[in-house]
Amino acid sequence: MRMDSRFAVGTVIATLLCGCDAPTMQSRITDSIGTLSHVQSSPNPVDSEIFREARGIAIVDETQAGLVISGAGGDGLLLRRTSTGWSAPCAIKVQGFGVGLTIGGEGRSVVIVFSTDAALDQFVADGSYFLAQAQGAFGEAYSRTSDPVQKRDQVRVWAVAGGVYGTCALGSIGFKIDHEANVAAYGEGITEWDILDGKATAPVGMSALASRIDRITAPVDVGPKQRMRTETTPADTEAASQSKASSLQGD
Repeated sequence: MRMDSRFAVGTVIATLLCGCDAPTMQSRITDSIGTLSHVQSSPNPVDSEIFREARGIAIVDETQAGLVISGAGGDGLLLRRTSTGWSAPCAIKVQGFGVGLTIGGEGRSVVIVFSTDAALDQFVADGSYFLAQAQGAFGEAYSRTSDPVQKRDQVRVWAVAGGVYGTCALGSIGFKIDHEANVAAYGEGITEWDILDGKATAPVGMSALASRIDRITAPVDVGPKQRMRTETTPADTEAASQSKASSLQGD
């Protein structure tokens, strides 16, 4: 007897979205470093200036089931820029939906940049966030579906997908706070606000992730030969004196 196609599709989605055991915070950090490297090594990396001005960054390793209406799920981390650097990572879960035409199993590496504290605070306050794509290119601004157009530049998304997906896989994406993972990592009584405000002790491995981000945001060193001079050298003084003397003799 032939299996009902709807049951088969449901089984595929359930298998891909449920996954196995929840990742630990340390494994999330390791995965996030790899995800960030994947995005930055693509032809369309996050611009260093955008990273430098970011108030928050979400890094997501997403598993996608490329069905007619594709469901996606994954795990990631959210960090806020504080007065002393980056906060401890806050665990998030991803639930996104894009458009696909073939059954695949491709994953997406996603980096979401919050350019304002207000955009980040709104996500934490709501506990979940859904972004609708504005244009369909890497680095394009996204916005909550209920937000006016002028707010779209507050959140930007970069996604790198393999196989048939590419830029067409961006679609829309939703994510929410993973409360259970945060409790497992930081203990009871530590809220998402505590984590992102720098009140939680950073877990093992966080320094490596922070260093990876800082390498992206660091200004490019143009080298000593290309730097502008800020001091007058003895040779400059002598050359100026000779030029002035020649000018006086000519008069």
